[in-house]
Amino acid sequence: MSIFFYVSASSQQYIDFSTVSLTNSYTSVSFFDSDSVQWHAIKVRSGSTTQNNRAAACLNKSADACLYSDSITYGIAHLSFLYQQAFSTNCNAQVFINDSCVGLLTTKQEQGITHFFSVDVSWCTTPAVIKIIQVSGSSGQLSIADIRYVPAWEPIKPFTLKTHTYANNTLRLSFSEHIVTATILCNGAEHSFAYESDSSIIYISNITACGNILCCIQSATNTLEQQINDTCVTFYKTQRPQQHDIIITEMYIHPKQECGPTPFEYIELYNTSACPIDISNMRLIRDELSITLPSYILPAKSTIVLYDAKETWIGSDSILHIGVSKFPSLPNSQAHIALVGIHNEIISSVAYSDSWYGHEFKKNGGWSLEKIDITNYSETADNWRASESFSGGTPGYSNSVNSHNIDTATPSITALYFLSDTSVFLQTSKNISLYQIAQCTLSNTYIDSVVSDSYSLQKFILHLQSPCVHGIEYIFANNHITDFSKNTTEWEYKIALFDSLLQRNAIIIHELLSYPEQGTSSFIELYNTSNQYYNLADMYVCRIYNSKYSSIVPLSEVPCIFAPKTYAVISEDIEYWKSQSNCAESALFVGIKSLPTLPNSEGNCIILNKWGHVIDSIWYNETLHNPSLYSTRGISLERVSIHGSSNSPANWQSAISPSGNYTPGCQATTSESVKIIAKSNIINAHNKAVEFECSSAHNIKSITINVYAIHGAHYTKFAYDCNTTHHSVFWYGNTLQGNTLQAGAYIVTVSCELHNSIVVEKSFRCLIQK
Repeated sequence: MSIFFYVSASSQQYIDFSTVSLTNSYTSVSFFDSDSVQWHAIKVRSGSTTQNNRAAACLNKSADACLYSDSITYGIAHLSFLYQQAFSTNCNAQVFINDSCVGLLTTKQEQGITHFFSVDVSWCTTPAVIKIIQVSGSSGQLSIADIRYVPAWEPIKPFTLKTHTYANNTLRLSFSEHIVTATILCNGAEHSFAYESDSSIIYISNITACGNILCCIQSATNTLEQQINDTCVTFYKTQRPQQHDIIITEMYIHPKQECGPTPFEYIELYNTSACPIDISNMRLIRDELSITLPSYILPAKSTIVLYDAKETWIGSDSILHIGVSKFPSLPNSQAHIALVGIHNEIISSVAYSDSWYGHEFKKNGGWSLEKIDITNYSETADNWRASESFSGGTPGYSNSVNSHNIDTATPSITALYFLSDTSVFLQTSKNISLYQIAQCTLSNTYIDSVVSDSYSLQKFILHLQSPCVHGIEYIFANNHITDFSKNTTEWEYKIALFDSLLQRNAIIIHELLSYPEQGTSSFIELYNTSNQYYNLADMYVCRIYNSKYSSIVPLSEVPCIFAPKTYAVISEDIEYWKSQSNCAESALFVGIKSLPTLPNSEGNCIILNKWGHVIDSIWYNETLHNPSLYSTRGISLERVSIHGSSNSPANWQSAISPSGNYTPGCQATTSESVKIIAKSNIINAHNKAVEFECSSAHNIKSITINVYAIHGAHYTKFAYDCNTTHHSVFWYGNTLQGNTLQAGAYIVTVSCELHNSIVVEKSFRCLIQK
């Protein structure tokens, strides 16, 4: 039963004649006011008032011309309108409320003058009819505009729930009146509510349940202490996907028509959450391509298969599947795939490679890549493998390789370098959250922001608040970096802005092994003679073959810092040479897929910068080695002086080291600045003398020869003055007095003195034959 009570006039209603269909001809029409009360106009045409040019209804010069309303239920408290003499004839009309005349509308030669009529009739509390009517046929045309009235009273309206909406994780309840109290139960759990600016609308935004939701409103009371009957509303709640709520669990990247799970590529997604998720809130990224996914509600703990909408699904209809318009092709060898939310947040990210198959036959097509442990979010090769299903894949089904595979590897940095003086590129060995990367530090430079590179969780760009400068080494660190599997480690890496490599011999070839032992590989060792930081990725190694550069390869596949006054070792088997080095902690060891061929006995090695300019080169042969060596296999050539010429025989020698005949990453084995070799060691009828060759990067002051018997007795001494970097002396098997020594073996010691008083000495065993 409705309850009513009397209130003062407050809710004004009105007629806007601009919305009424009137013409220039007198006619009869009906229309509605703002409170949906119907009005009727008899013999009226369109008109207007002079004041404010308001649209009006013009009553004809006729006794029955009038304007009246249907019954206004709640009476009349106040009535007002504008009126105006339309033409030259004076107006004479009456205003009635029900049968009572409440006013006269008269004019005297007032054409074009707008008047305002207003009357209070608060006595009329019963249903009322408003009527404006001409007094007689001689009454002049009258324009009426802007009719407004206020009901005498209003009813207490029923207190009801008008509407409910659910969007953006918020339930909005709109009531007919201001609400004071209520109990809200959603799926049995009580929830608090908050008011919007209009207190007749409340909202609930902390509903954690999902799927089909039943929310009941109990004991709802308004300001008049009215209550509504307990009311329930239902809606379907999906969850906005968070990171790893949706993951990629299978990829079919290399289909074959004659075999395989399908004749087309597909990606399998899995909803790991406890809530349904609308995948239209996500985009599928493949490298630089971005595709918006169609609207589809993926139930909790369910799998869906995505494929090109142009293809026809051939699997079971019980499998959730959906064709995607413009589905990106999946390269056979490698690519990066990501799922991104509506705010560009990364939901899932995988950078696959055909090496993940772990099977040479299966990588050739017809087999999918399956995730081993769906709770392992590292996205490394260790958690993916070729399908073991007889059909080649398991789209929509549990993966054939499914197994418990705990990720225990700690995260490491695989690439770190400056992109500019205010940005740094970082690549990690496994997926890491942006939050963890943002906790890193760079010496005293503040990291302003971190963004993912192409939505990858292994590649990041760090933007710095202030620029870094050249020639300074920065420490990139994080003392508690944690991956998605809670593996924790510390990072501390050196980084510097790269300089342009322009000057010849800024980088020099310092050691070279061209004839390795069986089962090992060649290597070259470089030394940075400058005070600048260079990028090994901007340098190339090659050889000259048929007068042309051949086998040009970069020294590093990724940017790699080469610090001043340090050594870098380049090899195909870099881990082996690192294990053989006594300087593994201080030198840089860089693996290369294919080092240019270095012939065993004679060849060349060239270092180029990124513009193709020669930075250093060596033309080597076996004569650079110690002539007393039985074999040069497994023995490297090392540079004597970093200041001497790379192609001076005097500046190269065979390596001698307690750990082997090589010193990768270390300083040269000897500090000798002079190289002494014997061109031969036999004197006979065909070879009249032994030639001793002395060479140095600096001028040689003198050379002395001492000849001893095998048992140590001294026979003779020869001394020669010289002032050159290269000098040869000869011993003819005689004494200083010219006496020829007897046939037999002798020890000949050759001493070279430099102008800085450094003396270098080397002994040779020589044989005199008759």
